[in-house]
Amino acid sequence: MIGRVTCKPIWVSMVYGDLSVAKNQSMPSKADLVEDWETKAIKAASKIYLAVGQDQKVHIREFLEDPVAMWKKLESVHVSKKPGARFNAYDDLFTISKKEDETLMDLSTRVTEAMAKIKNLRPAKFTVDELDKELEAMSLIRALPADYKHLTSALMLLPELDKDTVLELFKAEELQRTKEEQAVQRAAAAATSFVPRGRGRGRGGYGYRGSGGHANMICFNCQ
Repeated sequence: MIGRVTCKPIWVSMVYGDLSVAKNQSMPSKADLVEDWETKAIKAASKIYLAVGQDQKVHIREFLEDPVAMWKKLESVHVSKKPGARFNAYDDLFTISKKEDETLMDLSTRVTEAMAKIKNLRPAKFTVDELDKELEAMSLIRALPADYKHLTSALMLLPELDKDTVLELFKAEELQRTKEEQAVQRAAAAATSFVPRGRGRGRGGYGYRGSGGHANMICFNCQ
């Protein structure tokens, strides 16, 4: 969509100003600048509105004359800047490998695109310290085997992700698994110590009584 907006100098002039003004020209008045801005804003907003599908127009109808607000709204709807989204983006980056028929330059392009996606998923004031914490937490999560899939899914939904948060959930998971294992062991012990009734006349059940050379099955409880 950004390609459609930038196909003409509308978006560039909105962001960087009018670059075509010659040095010897007089600067426009404030009123002229405002009018020029509004004209370009409406054009850019129209470009954005026409570029999105019908199902997306509902998100931006209230910003029809404000392309910046439209852009931010669409970004908030479609670009999740939670740690889980960045985790998946980092995973995509580090699993890139050269295809058999791929040139090295094409490989470089894919890496650049993957890195751009990661940067786009970062909050505006994302720091190196936050990056270090996330990478440490993500390494712990990535090391989990398949039977911890439920724990991985829960961690991916957290609004913040660092080592301390992951370790707290690790402790809770281990405690739960220990309790479940103990419950299974108690049930197994109870099953092995259980002696079913019916073994012998004094305990009821069935047996055989011989009479006239024949063995007849009888129920001791009936006697």
